[in-house]
Amino acid sequence: MAEQQRVLVSDSMSDSGLAPLQASPDVSVEVITGLSQEKLIEIIPEFDALLVRSATKVTSEVIQAGKRLRVIARAGVRVDSGQHLDCDDRAATFATL
Repeated sequence: MAEQQRVLVSDSMSDSGLAPLQASPDVSVEVITGLSQEKLIEIIPEFDALLVRSATKVTSEVIQAGKRLRVIARAGVRVDSGQHLDCDDRAATFATL
């Protein structure tokens, strides 16, 4: 059996929006909101994906600390182009949902 992929959801999301991820046996979804930048940087190395909205600021420090991150997804329409560059440097994908 493959190792579960850990997804950190750091902003409020609807249950129906998270349901497809939570239904996957290969995905472990952890919703932890209200994180400071320092705490996010501390815990992000444990996760394979980060799902945010507008409250969480995904800085270059967060991206660099996320050694396992393969996907960073933001629900919304506005994205800082610098985040794309930081993801490219780390071979991670940045997606807007």
